[in-house]
Parts: sequence; structure tokens; C-alpha cells
Amino acid sequence: MKIFFNATYNLLKKNYSAAILNYAAALEKYYEFYIEVICRLNHESKDDKWNAVRKKSGAQLELFENEYFNNEGRKPYLLTGELRNLRNRVIHHGHFPSYEEVKEYGKGVFIAIKEDLDFLNKKYKIILQEIIVEHNMQKAKKIPAGYSISTTLIDTGVSISTSQNWNNMTFEKVIDNAKLYLIIEDNAESIMAITNLIRGDISLEECKTLFLKILNQFIKK
Repeated sequence: MKIFFNATYNLLKKNYSAAILNYAAALEKYYEFYIEVICRLNHESKDDKWNAVRKKSGAQLELFENEYFNNEGRKPYLLTGELRNLRNRVIHHGHFPSYEEVKEYGKGVFIAIKEDLDFLNKKYKIILQEIIVEHNMQKAKKIPAGYSISTTLIDTGVSISTSQNWNNMTFEKVIDNAKLYLIIEDNAESIMAITNLIRGDISLEECKTLFLKILNQFIKK
């Protein structure tokens, strides 16, 4: 889920308010995804249900809770009242959150989504696969001729893909992956130089210097 990774990226870039907004949006996106799964299971229109609450965060949460309880027979994993209050303070009252507050909020969102995705991947695997294929086909339609869909080698931490390996994933690892992304972003020119070495365009000595520079950046991060 790109929006979740963007939130972690915001966190590391010290855009704390933006991080909260994106983490909250990622959670709401998951609520919508769950409604899509259930509507498909029950042969209902997701749009009919979701469009009525699309711009109302409180109503989205209420719909998600009700649908979840009706279909799963138990309550979903939700954020604590303290974390929900933090989101409201940032969005509605202009509170500027600290790094630790955002990190705690992001971790709560990660756990909430991860707990349910683990469950969905087991119970609704075929439906999830259908949705993933359709979503990818929709993306493909938007890509100009001659281009293809690319995927990142860096795990974003939250994915609807049934191939996602959740066993060892933690929020701390998500942060580490985002740090790696920043290192690559900050050293794009140096990394390109390594590619040029492979092509024979620069010397090994020049490449060693650039590699040490990247390694230094990684240690500092």
C-alpha cells in the first residue's frame, strides 16, 4: 500500500503532520478494501455502501465495524482511543505531533491493518486474488503504450498481496526499509555511477569511492 509507505517517508523527512494524515488515509483505505471484499462475497455493490461514507471518517469506521462484526462474528482490531484522539488533534485542532507520537500512531495503524490482512489472506484468499488482478488491470489501462507496471524492490510493509510474507515483518522493519529508500534517493547519482562501472564507463577506483560514500550514508541513517 503506497500511501502507508508515503506516511513512513513523511515521518523520516520530519513532515509529521503529513505522516499522520497519510497513516490515517491508509487505515481508511483498508476499511474500504475490507468492504470491497465483503460486498464481493455477498454479491453486493461496494460503491453503494462506500460512497455514502466516503468523506466521513467517523461513518467509515462505523460501517467497517458493523460489517466486520456481522461477517466475522467478532470486533476488528482497532486503534486505541488515545491514537484516534491524536489523529483528531492533528487534523481538526492543528496539533503539531512529535516524532515519537507519529511513530506510535504509525505502529498502531500497521498492527491494525496487518492483523486483519493476515486473517483475510486465509479466509478470503480467492476473492483477494481476484481483486488484486482487477486492480492491476486497471493500473495497466492507465499506462501509455510501450511502458509496463514496475514494482519496488523495497517492501512497503503493508500489502493486499496474498504473496506477502508477514511472518517477520514489523513496523521497525518498515522504517528501516524507508530509510534505505531515502539512502537510494539521496545517492541516486552515485548508484547510477556503479551502473556505469558495470558498463565500463568509469574506473573501479571511482566506484569504490562512491560505494564508500553510500555505505557511510547508510551507517549514519
